[in-house]
Amino acid sequence: MVEEDRVDVGEIDEVLDVDRARALRLMRVEFVVTTITLSPQERHVLLQILSQRNPELGTHLDEVTQLCEAVGQALAVPEDQMNHLLHAAALHDVGKAAIPEAILDKAGPLDDDEWAYIRRHTIMGERILAAAPALAPAAKLVRSSHERVDGRGYPDDLAGDQIPLGARIIAPATPTTR
Repeated sequence: MVEEDRVDVGEIDEVLDVDRARALRLMRVEFVVTTITLSPQERHVLLQILSQRNPELGTHLDEVTQLCEAVGQALAVPEDQMNHLLHAAALHDVGKAAIPEAILDKAGPLDDDEWAYIRRHTIMGERILAAAPALAPAAKLVRSSHERVDGRGYPDDLAGDQIPLGARIIAPATPTTR
């Protein structure tokens, strides 16, 4: 991890404080993550973070998870890796909770600084998920979920087999559902 990847916890807290009221209004999530080894309350908190920005996000995440499951089955991904893949697919946008609403909901094009901030959501997502030991393997997939096989992705500029298999499955599934 390079120094520029470090996120100030105060910065995240400030963003979350601003969005607490909105998060309370968006308590309904349209999908269920199964087989996750967290308590129902912990799972609910993570899903709240994901849905606070957009009520349609639950549908998007469910579609990404379904696509990843189909690809994982076609590739005969082992069961333990499949569980990590499905958790990462369902939670791949959790880092967006730390992105200011002004950037996420901006009507016009993003400037270079705003894009740089958006590109950090995978790092933020990794950190959020890594706080739960049961999700540590999924956290690594979330970090790499926007890498590209040609090396032009983010955040680590990985290419080809450097990208974990689960992240290579998630990456193309994500934009096809929006």
